[in-house]
Amino acid sequence: MEGSPTYFPNGQYVITYSNSSDLDSDDLDYSKMAMVISLEAKLAKSDTLIGGLRPLLSALTDFEYCCTIDRTNPAYVTAGIWIVEPSNPAELEKLKQVLHENSVFYAFNDGTGFVTLNNARMGNGVKKLVKI
Repeated sequence: MEGSPTYFPNGQYVITYSNSSDLDSDDLDYSKMAMVISLEAKLAKSDTLIGGLRPLLSALTDFEYCCTIDRTNPAYVTAGIWIVEPSNPAELEKLKQVLHENSVFYAFNDGTGFVTLNNARMGNGVKKLVKI
């Protein structure tokens, strides 16, 4: 993420910061979050990207989320995203549609505490082609 501002669409962002030593991962309430995986890879000899990472980040501007973007491999970029599930049913349906269209994989918490075939879905993000 550092040194790569192109991964965030233009717009206003609210950023909060706290020392990671003060945070305990057990304090986070994952029961109200969706887990998402997305990617982006540049085709050889082409100005085309495969993966829905950029469209996904653009579509998530109306939602509260945090992400880690891994750019350590020069061939592709991967992202792990946690999205706070909206309480409004219409917004939740919109989120499901956005994730289905742009992510590679996503899961909503079903109360089991595990990612299973019941709560996980494959998105169409790998089918996304983005001209750069």
